[in-house]
Amino acid sequence: MNTKSLEDLKALDYPVRIEYDREDFLYIADFVDLPGCSVTGPAVTEAYRRAQTAKEEWLRVTLEQGLPIPKPSKAVEYSGRLLLRLPTSLHAMLAERARANGASLNQYMVHLLSAGAVGDERIESLKSSLATSKESNGKLRQNIHKDSLRR
Repeated sequence: MNTKSLEDLKALDYPVRIEYDREDFLYIADFVDLPGCSVTGPAVTEAYRRAQTAKEEWLRVTLEQGLPIPKPSKAVEYSGRLLLRLPTSLHAMLAERARANGASLNQYMVHLLSAGAVGDERIESLKSSLATSKESNGKLRQNIHKDSLRR
């Protein structure tokens, strides 16, 4: 049985995760610790505001029904340090390219990793655009072929 009041529960710091949905052009906000507590919004701030309202409602209903309310998990904190093992040949190549670009090895690797992370998202977006473009081109070719047969 829950012994905390609704006000006590609302004050707990539940981590909220906000991600952008490219298909629906909306931000999705959800609480990892509160199953089913999820909302959408057209902007990050609106999704966050709606999430706080949804959290309060989720806690109220769960408390009224006498169901267990999970404690908030701790948000994972990263130090920004990473130990990476790689072949010596790759290490040498990266060091040479960093030097050629006037950057430290660390700066160069952060640049490459950042570009890769953003690039993955862009590649998926490009693949989607190309698929749509190919489909449109195929339909256009079919229409041109039909028109040429009519003449």
